[in-house]
Amino acid sequence: MKNYPKQFEDVYDVLAEGDIRTTKLGSTLGSAEKLAIRFRKFYKEFHRTFFSLVVNHIWLEQQFLYGRDRRKKRHGNGYSHDWAFAFFMKNIVGFNQKTMTTNFCFTAVATYLKDFFPDFLNHDPEKEPELYKFPYENITIDHLVFVHMVHNRIELLEEADRRAMSFVDFCNWSTNHVFCYNEEVGKEIYVLTNNHFFWPYIKNTAYGRGWASENFNFDLSLTSKNKK
Repeated sequence: MKNYPKQFEDVYDVLAEGDIRTTKLGSTLGSAEKLAIRFRKFYKEFHRTFFSLVVNHIWLEQQFLYGRDRRKKRHGNGYSHDWAFAFFMKNIVGFNQKTMTTNFCFTAVATYLKDFFPDFLNHDPEKEPELYKFPYENITIDHLVFVHMVHNRIELLEEADRRAMSFVDFCNWSTNHVFCYNEEVGKEIYVLTNNHFFWPYIKNTAYGRGWASENFNFDLSLTSKNKK
């Protein structure tokens, strides 16, 4: 991975003392730090659980057959196949999967599964959960989502994990990286997007609508039933 020098201003700054008086921060637990410790513990567990939920849902989704055809991706499997899956979920399973699985964060995290688990379909995460653990020790799902559209996102995440970057530090560092990359290639490939619906993340302007669906085109030749 190319290490670019610091050229751009930080884009994700913590509020200055003049905006928020840190001396006024506190909690009913005795101090702001005690509350922070509880939050850290909660979110570390929550992020691991959320990641596991993504893994298990996508794996189950890929087991569905219509006729002899297996799902190859989340969308665009053909009108009949996608309609049949929707019918199966609502009328037979009894749940509408779109309620939980079409949100921004779920989709962003799910795009990493082919990177993290090349033989994703060859093991059952319910039976072998140890094979599908969250792959980083020092970073979180927030880090994954922020760069999920970047071409060398795995390299960025590995470096962030090695250096145990906080989310704010990672945002500033990775944004400087992609903006420097823009200058290097002479094209605005990446922009920082921020609106009221999603938290800030780096957007790839070359990606069209539905780009994420291609990340679920798993290699069926790697599954046990298809190995010769």
